[in-house]
Amino acid sequence: MTDKQFTDTPLITPDTLRLKREDLCDILPRWAFDFTQASGGEDPLGEDVTLFRMNTHKAYVMQAPTVFLAIICELTRYPGASVALNDNGGTRASSTKPYPKLTMGGDNFTLRRLSVDAGAGVVVKSIKRKVKRRAGSLLLEVDNLHPDNYHIGTAGKSTRDARADVTNHARNLAQAYARANPEKKVDVETYLANIKALLDLHDEHCGLTTQAA
Repeated sequence: MTDKQFTDTPLITPDTLRLKREDLCDILPRWAFDFTQASGGEDPLGEDVTLFRMNTHKAYVMQAPTVFLAIICELTRYPGASVALNDNGGTRASSTKPYPKLTMGGDNFTLRRLSVDAGAGVVVKSIKRKVKRRAGSLLLEVDNLHPDNYHIGTAGKSTRDARADVTNHARNLAQAYARANPEKKVDVETYLANIKALLDLHDEHCGLTTQAA
């Protein structure tokens, strides 16, 4: 499915996740090439999603709660936003592992900071970054984006509040799309309210009761 088609699909809402979770496979943006879901038992939000993403040299795999996939899909609904990899300049020799980032309006935000609602001065580090998952005949490293996988500390160098800045970018991109496509009748405030509802659902589902700031 192309980005344009995804842009024109209905919003992924909390009700979508609870009642029509299987529809996610039909509404993914282009950056999410493929995904699988593990069983969540009776909890409709209990499934972790495994995303397969390709960079220059190898398959890159991210694992996250289903609701977090919905959040980053919605944040990348309109032109000017996507998910990419920090590929360290495309060199094989770099000792720094690639990591996923949200790109919006020329700014980059790591998905881990978005996941735990990191504010200015907060540093977020992985506790156990990589796990293994088999995909056919391949055994691939998987980046675990669940909030339980992060240690949150102070004295970080970031001066930005991840979610506040991301939401501002989402507003600007949605407004720009609405102005350029008046026939689409984009309701920017409804779009933003849905993002907030998804973030609240994510925090409730993952046990994040206080802001990491």
